[in-house]
Amino acid sequence: MFEALEHFHFLRPEWLALAPVIGVLEWLFRPTKANDDPFEGIIEPALLSHLRFQHYRRRRFNPASAMTVLFALIIVVLAGPSWRQQPSPLAEDAAPLVLVLDVSESMAQTDIAPSRLERARQ
Repeated sequence: MFEALEHFHFLRPEWLALAPVIGVLEWLFRPTKANDDPFEGIIEPALLSHLRFQHYRRRRFNPASAMTVLFALIIVVLAGPSWRQQPSPLAEDAAPLVLVLDVSESMAQTDIAPSRLERARQ
């Protein structure tokens, strides 16, 4: 079972550096206890309990936790999980290379130091 996991890797692992940022943002924007009810002294408590909506933060799955899960999923997708190593286009370039160099008398001119022919060789 673990043999299949040894081939698992990320193509762009630098995106995973954003994962702690999600945790910090979740912690910063998590509201404190909402016991400060502005209507508590104005409306009778028996009536107020029927007028209130259940606050969405009390539920386990709420819009804030859904956004956290969504951002975490986006970061994993951007990191590019893969089971196969992608070949590098630079490492596998085995095409023959042909260079053409003009060696006529015009390349012997010394208007560019050392000469045009020497500059072309460099």
